[in-house]
Amino acid sequence: MSEPATRAIARGLTVIGTASPRDHDHLDRLGAIRIAHGPGLVERVSAVAPGGVNGAFDISGAGVIADLVSLVGHPPPR
Repeated sequence: MSEPATRAIARGLTVIGTASPRDHDHLDRLGAIRIAHGPGLVERVSAVAPGGVNGAFDISGAGVIADLVSLVGHPPPR
């Protein structure tokens, strides 16, 4: 997550990073808002981003795609 987060933050975007508690210090050093991953992800992200989320990027492959779609919304029809 380091490179994508660093680039996004450098462009003025707010980055919300999900990680296990042992990796929260790393997210802090990057300048990301940190939250724990796992069940309740949508609620935790919504709590720190009450205005919504404009985009999502998953590098974990941990089965969170459905959660990310619910946060960002459905893609427009083609």
